[in-house]
Amino acid sequence: MKIAAVFLLISTSLLAQMPAGTRSPLEVEEEQKQAQQQLQRAEDLLQANDFAKARDVLAAIVSRDKKNTRAAYDLGLAEDALNHSEAAKTAYLAAITVDPKQFEAHLALGLLLARNGQMAEARDQLAVAVTLTPASGDLSLRARAWRAMAQIDAAQHPAEARNELLEALKISPETADDRALATQLAVQAGDPASAEAQFRKTLEITSGDVQASVGLARALQAQKKPDEAKTVLQSALAKHPGDPELAAKLASIQGGSGDAAGAIASLEPVVAAHPEDAALKRMLARLYVQGGTPDKALPLYEALLKTTPDDAALLDDWGSALIRASHPAEAQKAFERALANPAAFSSKAEMASVASHLAFAASANKDSETVLRALALRDSVEAPSATSLFLAATAHDRLHHNKLAVELYRQFLKEAAGRYPNEEWEAKHRIPVLERGK
Repeated sequence: MKIAAVFLLISTSLLAQMPAGTRSPLEVEEEQKQAQQQLQRAEDLLQANDFAKARDVLAAIVSRDKKNTRAAYDLGLAEDALNHSEAAKTAYLAAITVDPKQFEAHLALGLLLARNGQMAEARDQLAVAVTLTPASGDLSLRARAWRAMAQIDAAQHPAEARNELLEALKISPETADDRALATQLAVQAGDPASAEAQFRKTLEITSGDVQASVGLARALQAQKKPDEAKTVLQSALAKHPGDPELAAKLASIQGGSGDAAGAIASLEPVVAAHPEDAALKRMLARLYVQGGTPDKALPLYEALLKTTPDDAALLDDWGSALIRASHPAEAQKAFERALANPAAFSSKAEMASVASHLAFAASANKDSETVLRALALRDSVEAPSATSLFLAATAHDRLHHNKLAVELYRQFLKEAAGRYPNEEWEAKHRIPVLERGK
């Protein structure tokens, strides 16, 4: 008892001698213990997804101890989960300021910035993260940073993205997202062979996958392997009968190979099953025209125009179908409707093309004035061609502009150079007739 009393007396004496405001080692130890308990409580709340309560506890810890990087990082996680982006960013930066080598804060901040579209800043944080070691030692977290960098770089810097993805694969197993990104990078790099390999790898795991099958077909098509592409799509359609995306791609390849009948057979039942799909309906209409049955295309175009009556490209397609179906008067009206709204065209070249079609239709209708107006519009965008010169010559011929017609026929013959035998024969016979009539 006497010994205990002595120690108590010494302790009391020391406290009495300490400056005001000074805490004893015991008090400091107790405060640290309480802070650790509070931090553990906050992390338990984070685990329980009670982010609001966790945020309040962590904010109190950080306000008392600005150098507690773990608490600052955890506070960032809580704010992030609550969609408080600016507060989360501030907390992560506070952790990084105290400990620039804290991997977790750099990774979390990089991912947050990327989600908010701040790609350059996000990449800077991730580039630091991949040089650091996670506190847990789990290198798959570093792989996550590499993958995030690859996603950011994919659009503008595909070569760098590819290297970053390879770095991720060195330290973690390949995922479905990795395969998708590798495929995207191969496609962007204009490397259809590599894209083919990636799509085949995906199909080995998910046989018949629609997106992978369509992608593989595109890669094969780019390598001029249409028969292989058709086989891939037909195999996928056996697993997904009537799938519109697969059927449309198959029909596209068949049509591109000159098999309009096969393309129509692939697409007709799908259009019947999806009458609301305008893209499929439009594709089928074009195939009808290509296959020599433009009359079947006309009701499809007319139905589509009820929904989008001012679609210049659609009006052009409709007009072309009317020409093929021997309805030049209606075709001329369709082309005139399209040209009535120049702003509807995506480019001047597209407008010039429709003007050429109008000139052809008007020529069939012997409307020479409209032919010349249409050609003037066309020639304001593009240089005269053999076809446009012949249309201009015949229009002036009908209007009895003999001298101008002769000049244009001669320009046409020079430009045609044997490519248009029927029109060249007509020009050669009209020139002397017109010259005699001067």
